[in-house]
Amino acid sequence: MTPLPNNIFTITSNNPGPTVAIFGGVHGNERAGILAIDALRETLAIDRGTVYLVYANPKAITANQRLLKQNLNRLFLRGNTVATYEEKRANELMDLLDTCDALLDLHSYNDVQENANIFAICEENCSSVAQALGIPFRISGFTATEAGGSDGYMYLNNKVGVCVELGSINLSESMSQEGVAIAQRFLQYLGCIEGNNIQPTSTQTALTANIMYKKQTDDFRFTQPFNTLNPVAKGTVIAIDGPTEIIADQNVYILFPRTQFAIGTEAFILVNAVNSHHTHA
Repeated sequence: MTPLPNNIFTITSNNPGPTVAIFGGVHGNERAGILAIDALRETLAIDRGTVYLVYANPKAITANQRLLKQNLNRLFLRGNTVATYEEKRANELMDLLDTCDALLDLHSYNDVQENANIFAICEENCSSVAQALGIPFRISGFTATEAGGSDGYMYLNNKVGVCVELGSINLSESMSQEGVAIAQRFLQYLGCIEGNNIQPTSTQTALTANIMYKKQTDDFRFTQPFNTLNPVAKGTVIAIDGPTEIIADQNVYILFPRTQFAIGTEAFILVNAVNSHHTHA
């Protein structure tokens, strides 16, 4: 293994093959992906190509904080001002991704539920990859709904980009093992690891993101305790934001419900079945 500057480690083979990046810690308090990178550094061997193992946001990881100044996973956009640490880091990581054929970005999310769902975020060009990972849900549409994600950067450059949410941040130790297994399946699908153990799931539920609601006032509250991928029935008042009620106008699922963020930042995302009409909140 060859260490590169800026918390990037390289595993190479003697045979030609794809160049792949695996990220952990884009958000510094999402420990499952970070622990998965730790484990892969110790155990991963490949048969073809090159793999970069990347601690994506090292300063936030050291601080055990989601971010320092900005959400790194909204900054994978060329033309950043490079005024903040996260913008500089995004540019460094985009330069790396420009040399790669594929990206797997390991995340987790801040739910209290014990059995929080694992799901993949990718566009439909990567649906077969997501199915090969053995994950129950995949969600597309984030490139348009939440610009600046790492997987969206790959998609816009006609490459493979998959983000995997490894359940609740409260289950980081156990979910890191699942992250290692998913990384191995990803690399096997791409041909970096030999074998034919992948059995693509035929029951993966395909959803699409269509609404990202941003908090408008300090008087924002949900009408009930929501967790990620909870179903929300048509007509449900999801939240009250000052004088405004946010109502689901069809059956949807909610992602990443959060209240403890500043005005203008994301409060939740609504997703629905791929063939459903878009929801307006």
